[in-house]
Amino acid sequence: MVLLSDERFVVITVILGIVLLAAAWLERHLVSHMYPEILALILITTVSYILLGGIEKERKWAWPFASIIFALLLANNTFVWWQLRAIGATTIAAVFSIFGMMVAFVSLPEKTNLRPAVETYTTEPVQQPGPLANAQKPRRGRPPKLVL
Repeated sequence: MVLLSDERFVVITVILGIVLLAAAWLERHLVSHMYPEILALILITTVSYILLGGIEKERKWAWPFASIIFALLLANNTFVWWQLRAIGATTIAAVFSIFGMMVAFVSLPEKTNLRPAVETYTTEPVQQPGPLANAQKPRRGRPPKLVL
């Protein structure tokens, strides 16, 4: 099943919303590292708005950027799990982050051929243009006999 552009936008928006809400819900239970987590959530939310704008306008950088954002959200979920050991909510957020990464990877634009064409060589000698190109080469051996 191939998702259309509008469907992918809706799917990514819903997944980002679920993961960010789960991260915000888990953040209120943190005892230590609370302020860096709040700063990270504000930063990721702001960058997510930029990402959604890029996806909506079908920019080339949007889908690779989406995979990076979901990888950062997965790393954040792992950190919160390490702090809280809350297996249920962090697992749900991690599953949605992985699903978002998969949608972003599938949505990457097809690669263009970045390699140059393979050079081919001919085995025949190439005539170089120039003053000596048409001149006759001297013959080897004895000169021919002159018959009168």
